[in-house]
Amino acid sequence: MTQDLIARLETAKRPRLLMRAARHGRHLYDRNRDLARIIPMHTPKAQGEIVKSLMMIEDAHEEKRRQNDAAYFVTDHVECLSALLAECVLYLQCADQTA
Repeated sequence: MTQDLIARLETAKRPRLLMRAARHGRHLYDRNRDLARIIPMHTPKAQGEIVKSLMMIEDAHEEKRRQNDAAYFVTDHVECLSALLAECVLYLQCADQTA
């Protein structure tokens, strides 16, 4: 999954301003505080599950953005992208330690 994750993040086409905001927000991300709000209902425990869940949620935000859906909120999208970036860093660090 590590190679798939890297490839998917590198090929994702997102507006530059959205990604800049997410990169800045990544440093403010606190897993204990933010993860349960971003992934409602069931909060996964495994790092890989967290990243997959965040990717699915981010895909839904991106789809709403592209369709100009009235239910799209840029703040939710930035929050999800920030969490995704932070969790990917943690996931890759864990993968490097086990390899």
